[in-house]
Amino acid sequence: MAFAQNSRVQVLTVPETSLGVTPATPTMALKPVVSSSVNLTKTLINSNALTGNRRKKFSRHGNTAVGGEIAVELSYGQFDDLIAGAMLSDWTTDVLRIGTTRKSFSVEVGSLDVAQYQLFKGVVPNTMSVDVAQDSIIGLSFGLIGKSQTTATSTAATTVTPALSNEPMVHKEGSISVDGVELGIVTAFSFQIDNGYQAAYAIGSGDAADIAYGQAAVTGSMTVYFQDLVMYNRFINETQVAVELVTEDPAGNKYTWLMNNVQFNTGTLPVGGAGPRTITMSFEALDDDGTHGPLEITREAA
Repeated sequence: MAFAQNSRVQVLTVPETSLGVTPATPTMALKPVVSSSVNLTKTLINSNALTGNRRKKFSRHGNTAVGGEIAVELSYGQFDDLIAGAMLSDWTTDVLRIGTTRKSFSVEVGSLDVAQYQLFKGVVPNTMSVDVAQDSIIGLSFGLIGKSQTTATSTAATTVTPALSNEPMVHKEGSISVDGVELGIVTAFSFQIDNGYQAAYAIGSGDAADIAYGQAAVTGSMTVYFQDLVMYNRFINETQVAVELVTEDPAGNKYTWLMNNVQFNTGTLPVGGAGPRTITMSFEALDDDGTHGPLEITREAA
């Protein structure tokens, strides 16, 4: 008997027109992933009836839930549809701002070596995280919530669009700026948008009847070398600033991630070890005058 191998897993996605309805003849896009934890779970309904012998007799499955995370390596153009889904918006002249248009996908996780396929329907990006660390590929992850799942022994895709060939982005190219001044002292930078999606259930079915979004929250963390009190005082004085991250690949393709109204809410300055001191500062990006919003993403091809 052959066992399924992780190296033979294929993840495909396709946009849906209606929540939870996979297109009849879908052209699905291959998404190179680092890992996937997307799965179906169920609640458990237990009987509390007492019969005198201490033995539980009845148990039923309740509501189903689809959820998990897909982690990928940030590369230009490869995940623009999921990024737009996480922003609830559309790319307009290569600019993306937080919007109110829910975008759902069908996501297929297939084990090609044993011909077993899970098709998750009505999937929305609830969270999107960007993680920039030293000496590593920039990480991008999507926390997903979905409506239902089916299984099959063949793919749902009529056609598969191959993955793009753009190289992943790493920490060396690009920059981080505060109020237009590039910082050369950042050791780690990450942020996340959380859309507050919740599955809504109704009597008559265990699958979610709908998936509703909430307020968009953009939060993050920055670690910098401690050389003076400039960064620390931004926390102490509750100074709101513009923070801009530029990520770029060797060919010159880039994304600019602008948080135009950032408030630092913590400033941790520990002492320990023999190396340089650093400050770790958590922040929240708030709405500005409406020009850019809490997060604006610009893409630029080389």
